[in-house]
Amino acid sequence: MWEGLGEERAHFAKRERSAEGPGWRETAVHLQSELMNVGDALKEFQLELRTRLRDRGTTITVLLFTLIALPTTLLFARLVPLGEVPDEPTHVTRACSLLRGEIVAQRWKRYAGVTCDPSLYNVDWTFQPGDRKKLTAEKVQALKSVCWTHPGFVQISNTAAYFPILYVPGAVGIGIARLLRSTPYDTVFMARYANALF
Repeated sequence: MWEGLGEERAHFAKRERSAEGPGWRETAVHLQSELMNVGDALKEFQLELRTRLRDRGTTITVLLFTLIALPTTLLFARLVPLGEVPDEPTHVTRACSLLRGEIVAQRWKRYAGVTCDPSLYNVDWTFQPGDRKKLTAEKVQALKSVCWTHPGFVQISNTAAYFPILYVPGAVGIGIARLLRSTPYDTVFMARYANALF
């Protein structure tokens, strides 16, 4: 009786060993390899999808800026009265001096300044300090009638120390306006447009 029981156990053990034979192991290894390949493919797809979405997001951002922000900036550059942008007269004067080749501001007595046509500085004051800020057709016409004079020293102590490369776009705009023989009034607007574009 006990001998028969031992033979039966040996028979079941043999069957278990055959179930775990080389064929089963090869199949398991093959399935594991296929699952790893699928996982790698999913990772590559996810990475490619993120890259495409990021590139598309950049394209959409540039497109939105071109269609909305840029026209709005140019519109406000035209609508805001001259001189109502903080320190605009001195910034425009600094750009004008850069166009003339003055990289660094000069000093005269206690003041820092540059060489520029004073009409460009003067036209950039739509409202004098203390004036009532009401833009009228007469005031605009008076600014448009300002003519070019001769370059001279213009005090710009508050912007004299600024890095000159900041004024390159404005200088380009002023240069284009001078080539077109524009008035000082239109030249300031051209400098604004150049700053908006660059």
